Amino acid sequence: ELENEGLLQLHVEQNFDVENPNDYKRALKLALEARPATSPRRRIAGVKVYCDGSLGSESAWISKPYPGGGTGLQLMDKKLITEILSECWGNNFPVAIHTLGDAAVLFVVDNALELKSKGIQGKLHLEHVELASPETIKKNRFPGRIFPLVPYPPP
Repeated sequence: ELENEGLLQLHVEQNFDVENPNDYKRALKLALEARPATSPRRRIAGVKVYCDGSLGSESAWISKPYPGGGTGLQLMDKKLITEILSECWGNNFPVAIHTLGDAAVLFVVDNALELKSKGIQGKLHLEHVELASPETIKKNRFPGRIFPLVPYPPP
C-alpha cells in the first residue's frame, strides 16, 4: 500500500534463508511465492544457505586444524550444494552462501565451476569470507560471482 501511495521511501532487498542447508527448499518456495510482489522498491535477492560456522567458535571450515584441533563444520556435501545451486539457478534466483573458512570457499567455488562446465550457472554470492587462498580467489574470477571479503580488524 505504501508503495502504491508513493509513501515508501526505502528500497528493500531480501534473501530468503535457512540455517540448515537441507531446508533450502523452504527458502526457495518462499522466494518463488514472493516473486510476484517484486517492484522497483522491493526485490527478491535470492536464497541464502550456510556452508560453515564462525571463526570465534572454531566452526568455520578451514583447511588446517585450529590450535585446539579440528577443522570446523562442513554443513553441506557435494550432492546438496549441487542440488541447491541447480534448483535456485534453474528458477533464476541468485544463491548467497555463508563461507567464512578457506575450505568452505574452495568447496563452493569448485562446485560452482563444475556446474558451470555443464552449462548450469547463475549468480553466486560468497558471504562473510574471512579466509581464502590466492588460488581460490583467482578461480572465482568468472561472471556472476560476487566475492565480498570481510575486513578483519587488527588486534
